[in-house]
Amino acid sequence: MLLRSAACVLAVCGIWLLQVAWRRRVGNGRHLAFGWAALFLSVILWAATSHPDKGTALGIVAIMLAALGALAWIYVQAEQKPARDPADRQARVARAGVPEILKRIAAGILLGPLAGLTALAIATAGFVALQKAGLEHTGNLVIAMFAFPLLWSALAVVAGANSRLWRKSAIVIGAGLAPLAYLGLAAQG
Repeated sequence: MLLRSAACVLAVCGIWLLQVAWRRRVGNGRHLAFGWAALFLSVILWAATSHPDKGTALGIVAIMLAALGALAWIYVQAEQKPARDPADRQARVARAGVPEILKRIAAGILLGPLAGLTALAIATAGFVALQKAGLEHTGNLVIAMFAFPLLWSALAVVAGANSRLWRKSAIVIGAGLAPLAYLGLAAQG
């Protein structure tokens, strides 16, 4: 019961830290890192208390409930604003040039397929490492299957939060090279 309570507290703290990072917009690296780490530890604690497959699912549900509670709290605390004129809502966007369009396409490729491949490499490396550690195959597979979309979304958010294309590239490519090197070494030995 104590571990489940700690997992719930970690989920709430993780959501709160991510909300703080979102509101600050600048200088939020620590909040992002600790927020995602708290959510990750929350899922691990749930998995430790309720078996890997059921615990992981319960941990993800706890995170979603914490996020729903945070959104409800923000909604209740918000001031009511009068409706705006529809003419004010229309965005006035300047036409983007070819270099800007190419940067946006490159960022989309980085955050979409390349971040997905990086997440797949990390999840596969985790699967291989846990398999070598002797974890039961089905539980290991469930962990890898849950880790893949979570890693992909986390990687896309962290990389997408950076405004510079070279930082996005460094995050995605750097996060993918380490597990690929591990998988290459694991295949040899």
